[in-house]
Amino acid sequence: MILSKLRWSARPSMYCPSSSVLGTLLLVMLWGGIAAKYFDNRASDFNSTKRDNENFAVLFEENVLRSLGEMDKALLYLRRTLQTATAPLDLHAVVGTSDVLSDLIVQVAIIDEHGIMRASNVGPQPAPATDLSDREHFRAHVDSAEDRLFVSKPLIGRASGKWSVQLTRRFLKRDGSFGGVVVASFNPDHFAKFYGRVDLGVGAAFTLFGRDGIVRATGGNRDTRYALGEMMSGALMAHIKLDRPEAFIESPEKSGASRLVAVRPVANHPLIVSVSVPENSIFEESRANLRLMMFAGLALSLMIAVVTWQARRSELAVKRNSRQLQLTLDHMSQGIMMVMDDLHIPIMNAKCVE
Repeated sequence: MILSKLRWSARPSMYCPSSSVLGTLLLVMLWGGIAAKYFDNRASDFNSTKRDNENFAVLFEENVLRSLGEMDKALLYLRRTLQTATAPLDLHAVVGTSDVLSDLIVQVAIIDEHGIMRASNVGPQPAPATDLSDREHFRAHVDSAEDRLFVSKPLIGRASGKWSVQLTRRFLKRDGSFGGVVVASFNPDHFAKFYGRVDLGVGAAFTLFGRDGIVRATGGNRDTRYALGEMMSGALMAHIKLDRPEAFIESPEKSGASRLVAVRPVANHPLIVSVSVPENSIFEESRANLRLMMFAGLALSLMIAVVTWQARRSELAVKRNSRQLQLTLDHMSQGIMMVMDDLHIPIMNAKCVE
């Protein structure tokens, strides 16, 4: 009856994982946590840089709009002067007036209906007649009767001899026929100087280009930015055609390295601004944090390995002593059994079983 009760009340011991298993689990948790934190930091860095680029693109667009508006006012004033004159005008005096000149405008000129420049504030005065009938900024108004502000591709002015972008508007004669074009040229370096004071980040570049893909102004890192008159990448132009306003990763075509690019159309103009940074520079902070976490992780891993090794040695010693005790008990001629208060039997030798 007693043996029956003992047998019924005997319960199996609960499984206790070894120190090696616990050490391995701790190491997996440690390095898994480091990896998860690193990827979380990368996502945070990417979103932060993307947001900054998009904000800079908004700022760039507003500055371009303000600059274009200022130069267009000069053109409209110049055109109004020509169209409302009731007597022949001294065109050289008109283009030299302070009402149309500014820090932005490097040249003001008047081109007649045949494409001949009749006046300019740059070069010898009075400016010699120069044939500009082949220039894009003149042909755009000859071939279209639309009253619009035209922004040319960058070119070297025949009068100024400098890189410039031409802003032009058509004007009419008193009988309503085409009278020619008024021109305001601005220096593309204006935007480079303006944004040179803004810290856009390592390797950052900004670009003003047309919907034709041709660069009008550029600035920032010289190794990664586009050149004046260069064609923007096919990947970027394809993205713009899809009308996606969010920043995106541009495939490497120019510098060999992918870039995070934010693009923004310039309101009411066929122009687009972009701000870009190398993809590698986006994650510099997260990589720096990863190095610190890996250093701490290695130190903790070493501590865990030492503690696990010591615990494993203790486990092996306990198991060895337990085996020696069991062998000793099994070779005794007397039957031995230990019964706990709760009738659990932790020890019973072979003789006792017999």
